[in-house]
Amino acid sequence: EAFAYLDFDRARDLDAFEAAAELEDVGMHNWIAATAGGWRYRVHGMLPEEKPTPHSFKVKPWWQRGFIIVMGPIFNLLLAVVMIFAMGLVGVPEFGLFVREVDPQSPAKVAGIRPGDMIVEVEGNKITDFSLFQQQVQQAGARGDEVELGVLRNGEKLTLRVRPRFDPDYQRYLMGIRLEFAELAEPVISTVFPGYWADQSGFRIGDRILAVDGKPVRYEHEVIDDVIQLPDEEPRILTFTVEREGKVLTLQAPTLPIDQYYKLGFQMRPILTRVPFKEAMVHSWQRTKGMAIRIVEGLGMLGKGLVDRSTDPGVVGIVGIVYLIHQTAQTSFYNLMFLVVLISINLGILNLLPIPALDGGRLFFILLDGFLSIFGMRVNERLETLVHTIGFVLIVTLLVVILTWFDLFRIFGKPKTPLAPPPAPPSSTGAPR
Repeated sequence: EAFAYLDFDRARDLDAFEAAAELEDVGMHNWIAATAGGWRYRVHGMLPEEKPTPHSFKVKPWWQRGFIIVMGPIFNLLLAVVMIFAMGLVGVPEFGLFVREVDPQSPAKVAGIRPGDMIVEVEGNKITDFSLFQQQVQQAGARGDEVELGVLRNGEKLTLRVRPRFDPDYQRYLMGIRLEFAELAEPVISTVFPGYWADQSGFRIGDRILAVDGKPVRYEHEVIDDVIQLPDEEPRILTFTVEREGKVLTLQAPTLPIDQYYKLGFQMRPILTRVPFKEAMVHSWQRTKGMAIRIVEGLGMLGKGLVDRSTDPGVVGIVGIVYLIHQTAQTSFYNLMFLVVLISINLGILNLLPIPALDGGRLFFILLDGFLSIFGMRVNERLETLVHTIGFVLIVTLLVVILTWFDLFRIFGKPKTPLAPPPAPPSSTGAPR
């Protein structure tokens, strides 16, 4: 189909563009509209008030209209794949699964797991995704078998075997430990927040922490474990051996109570690993697929949270998204890009749901129109417009009123599940395993 080349000097408003788009001799079905807010691109003939032409959207076969509608959400998903692929080529962080607490009466305690251990393997496989660890534990528990864990403790790798135990409250197999899945970082300070513990203790950007109280450290979490003061511990002064600009210095700083860990005020250099081209392609597809599946599985939380106001629906609205972006931007550029990927996948999946006003709702009416065309009938355009209008009002109500309530409660109230952790240390999964 031919496109009309419009003179932007002569056609400066929306009406001029629409008039040009309706000319049958140019065969134009799309146009660019100049508005007060800038330029916009739209498929001609999607609005019910637009005059149909032989090239309008509404006169096309149902399968062509459906293809155009579904391409929007699909490109949201493809964007996520491309971004994860590019991030893999640049370098992805290495992750560690850290044991924070061990139940004294748990199978993990019997197996010899201790707080501070880092789980690096499960059933002989390197842990790159927390869901992989959960899956292996549940499968072993269902079989009644032990799960083999590779554990790193004080630089030494151990192999421990744990038999998960079914918990009727959680309705899953647990080992009796609280875990934290977090990025691995070198003990090299990359950011210091003014006025916080690190700044007051004399740390500077570029400092490499070599040891804490004479004990060598290799990762960020080892430094944090020494700094954080547990409730049953007494305050004390720590001695840090620091390398700064080729010189070795000694700094002293107090421990920080665990309820004030957000005052640490530093970030350390993440350990990045570049993924080979072919492996990055596979990784990007599998990672996108995994996140999409988890999003679909979690959609039921929305309905449950809206029915029971005491239950967090597990989703965020406009306020929550802005808050998440603000919090994530303070951690690392990789985390910020990963959040963009997550938002893109969410948009792609939610837009495919058969909800009026969304792409999925429009696709439903297109498919219905295709079915009715077999019998020589068409969907009533006024009825469809009314349904989409009502859906739009309900969506706005959901985003602005209901989800904003949950957002504000989580940010300023005392939420059960925080939107995002403070910059340091990395967040905990918040549930026993």
